[in-house]
Amino acid sequence: MTSHFFLIVWFCIGPRDMCLGWVAVSLLLFSFLSFSLSLFFFSTEIPYIIRMFGVTGIGRASISQHGQ
Repeated sequence: MTSHFFLIVWFCIGPRDMCLGWVAVSLLLFSFLSFSLSLFFFSTEIPYIIRMFGVTGIGRASISQHGQ
């Protein structure tokens, strides 16, 4: 991925300087979008995963220990 990006930048620096700006802007936009999407996914999914594992694993163990 990074080598491909550097290849695009190397090709764009030669003929036009505008292309480098467009590549940088699109890369920043893409990285921001992917970061926000991953942050949204983790913020919505991680509590469910923690709750699921807590209820199945730690919850039952603590309940059984308290029951005994």
